[in-house]
Amino acid sequence: MSGSPMIGQNARQHDGNAPPRTDLVAVTGATGFVGSHLVEHLLQEGYAVRAIVRPTSDTRWLASRDVPWRVVDWEVPASLVRAVEGCRYVFHLAAVTAAPRRSDYERANTTYCAHLAQALLACTPPPVLVLCSSIAAAGPARRSCRLSDPAPAPVSHYGRSKRGGELAAALQADRLAVTIVRPGIVFGPRGRELLPLFRSIYRFRLHFAPTLRPVPLSWIHVADVAAILLRAATRGRRLVPGSRTGADPGFYYAVARESVDYPTFGRLVGRALGRPCLALNVPQPVGWLAAAAADGWAAWRRTTLPLSVDKMREASCGPWTFDPSALSDELDYTFPKTLYERIEETARWYLESGWL
Repeated sequence: MSGSPMIGQNARQHDGNAPPRTDLVAVTGATGFVGSHLVEHLLQEGYAVRAIVRPTSDTRWLASRDVPWRVVDWEVPASLVRAVEGCRYVFHLAAVTAAPRRSDYERANTTYCAHLAQALLACTPPPVLVLCSSIAAAGPARRSCRLSDPAPAPVSHYGRSKRGGELAAALQADRLAVTIVRPGIVFGPRGRELLPLFRSIYRFRLHFAPTLRPVPLSWIHVADVAAILLRAATRGRRLVPGSRTGADPGFYYAVARESVDYPTFGRLVGRALGRPCLALNVPQPVGWLAAAAADGWAAWRRTTLPLSVDKMREASCGPWTFDPSALSDELDYTFPKTLYERIEETARWYLESGWL
């Protein structure tokens, strides 16, 4: 389907307490977990937001928002041009996090990012591109913490496809203003990837970690990701021509100050839910067998599951810890709450929303 006229114009009126809206911004993946939170944050900050969606997108989280959207065909760059025309910033969050084949990751996360960059270059002037990537694009740290990124080494199909998207955007850095944000493991209200973790602890007081050797991980609450993405757009540095690594200007790791391993995160969830839990470290061979079985089931059912062989590729490596100092040094971002306070917020939302 080519670009369609804007729809969703019958949403609620502007909040009279909101600041005046001056800049138009576009968000791809606006109906997703992180994207819907970013849309809310942008509206609160006074921006006019245009959501870019696919024909099959579930727009439930946009239904009550004053947000028009455009339906695009990612295979047709012309439809993307019409969707981003007149925007000051374009936040690219549309992505595939679980897929049955490597080619599916590459098409959604690499090829479509290249298509978007080309579409932005067709605008006059080109909008600023803020690409929401992932720590998976960098690969695990070689020591206790990855302070810089001289040689990205993604270990999963997902990570390699996100790295491909970064390179596709960086290729246009001589003509396009680009900033790349790499979030850690994202959790928060409406998040489904970590929902099984919360459910298992709430219902059975059990928490399974797919390794006998827990390693520290970088986490981030979705509200912090949204705020950091906007800071990256308005205050962040841009990629320079020839940028290849996270050590270059224009890359930001969106990760919380605290890094905890998977069993510890589960215990914090149990504390927040009032359900002290037993954390069980599963031997890696068992994890690999379970992941292979999950892939087989998902292929038969034509769906995707949180556990997969590709996710085990990431879980078997580590540590996944990254340096967030550029958030305060360059973006002037201060985390308003601790990691545990964010876990409490998330647990409360799941409970009150009946998701557990």
